[in-house]
Amino acid sequence: MTQNIDQSRLRKQSTPADATTFKFPAGTATFLLVWSILCFCIALFGLHHLVFDPGPGSIGITAVAVLLATAGFFAFRSSRRFRDNVAVNADGIWYLSRRRGESIYIAWSEVATVDALDTQQRLLLRDASASRRIRLEYQLKDFSKLRDFVLSHATSCQKPNGPSPSLFHRTWIYKCILLCGAGFCFLYAHFAEGQIVPAAIAIGFGVACLGLLAQDPTTVEITKAAVVIAYPGWKRTIDLRSITTISFKDIHDVKGNVWAAVIVSHPNSRPIKLLRFREGSVVLHNALKSAWNAAGGSSQLVNS
Repeated sequence: MTQNIDQSRLRKQSTPADATTFKFPAGTATFLLVWSILCFCIALFGLHHLVFDPGPGSIGITAVAVLLATAGFFAFRSSRRFRDNVAVNADGIWYLSRRRGESIYIAWSEVATVDALDTQQRLLLRDASASRRIRLEYQLKDFSKLRDFVLSHATSCQKPNGPSPSLFHRTWIYKCILLCGAGFCFLYAHFAEGQIVPAAIAIGFGVACLGLLAQDPTTVEITKAAVVIAYPGWKRTIDLRSITTISFKDIHDVKGNVWAAVIVSHPNSRPIKLLRFREGSVVLHNALKSAWNAAGGSSQLVNS
């Protein structure tokens, strides 16, 4: 019996004609490869200068060289991964590794978990034994279509033990950046003696950073009747029955990062974007949808 299952999986290693393939944007792997080579070259130049012409800045040069070498390593590893493809059809999903010349196949009926690792910007699919894993990077072209397809077909995923989470925590990455930015601006303004205009500009940027920090959620709590979004120093409560739609949207930034955001829309206000929560966007989306349906919000929308 086991031999027949293994042979069936081997036959599934070649993608069928009806499978849809998702690739990374053209040039991404090449860009990362060039960037990694550049980082290694600059790091080697710094180490050469450190060995043959040491000076008072040796510690700083060493630290920069280590950081560049580390960045080059991760860029090189990513450049190899960004040459891979993902294929799906009604039966299952394939991860096609060009660098290894092999593929991983998981039938939809065998997908046990779908975890959204938003900080790492990927979905992670695993079977029940966790021996087969497929990573879906958010940078894949048409990733939103791929995510919707995966979530609609992986219907046999095991549900977590106990009740679904009701409290979600925002990561502190963005807050730390804003705090550091505000601190730097105010520090510059403090030491900008006699430079009124630069000091005023620095204070303005510092205030803007604090304003953005005040609008950055810390937690989202889902109750039976409402969604409570906590911000630094204040809270916002939204009646579940007032919500019109709950959906996914991919947020792209200037650095090429992609963040999967849960969009909560309700009348007379701009949609709320909830992203970068430690528990993951998929779990947050499902918990919001479940509470919204239980509160009668979706049925109220249909009746109206």
